[in-house]
Amino acid sequence: VDEVPEAQSVAPDNDQGTMVETSEPPSNGDENSEKPDQSERDDVDSAAASGEAEAQEELVTAINIGSAKAYTAADGTVFDADTTGIGRFYAKGGAIAETDDDRLYQTEAWDPGGLSYGFDVEDGQYKVTLHFAEIWKGAQYDNGRVFDVALEGSTIYEDLDLYEVAGARTAYVLESIVEVQDGELNIDLVDGIQNPKLSALEIHRIEELQVDALVDAGE
Repeated sequence: VDEVPEAQSVAPDNDQGTMVETSEPPSNGDENSEKPDQSERDDVDSAAASGEAEAQEELVTAINIGSAKAYTAADGTVFDADTTGIGRFYAKGGAIAETDDDRLYQTEAWDPGGLSYGFDVEDGQYKVTLHFAEIWKGAQYDNGRVFDVALEGSTIYEDLDLYEVAGARTAYVLESIVEVQDGELNIDLVDGIQNPKLSALEIHRIEELQVDALVDAGE
């Protein structure tokens, strides 16, 4: 059974969700707050001596899936408006549990044939973060909506049932590390029961930096 026609609507400007303001970055006025303590310096020295590397994440893209509007999350991440042209849009205002970013989860894209996204990226490792919430009443019961999640052709979650794992109108986040070797990062939500759906996504490139190349402010 497909979702009702209203599932193609876009969130109104005055929806019931609460936009969370971006928090201010910490002040640079306190010089002491910027200096690592002795234990932190010792950790850096120890890691450098052992040749360890630290991972650094760089945001590649973040998309407010199913919405024609950008959104700034509570942690400062800017989710761009959805211009992918993929799926049908659905919006439903109201509170979302387990998140400070209600509005991010009040819109979604869905499609009975599944959702497939492809992003041109450099080869390497990436962290993919997918945001979901079951906001459609027609699937707010066990086995009401079930689908697979795959990255780069490999299933990372089989038979995902959002209502079973999180409940109705509750944020649920999936994160996974993936290796890209063909210049394109692929995300597929594969049809099972009802229609696969997605509220938002983030892609971060993971780079490793040698610890001995980092500057120790204490020296």
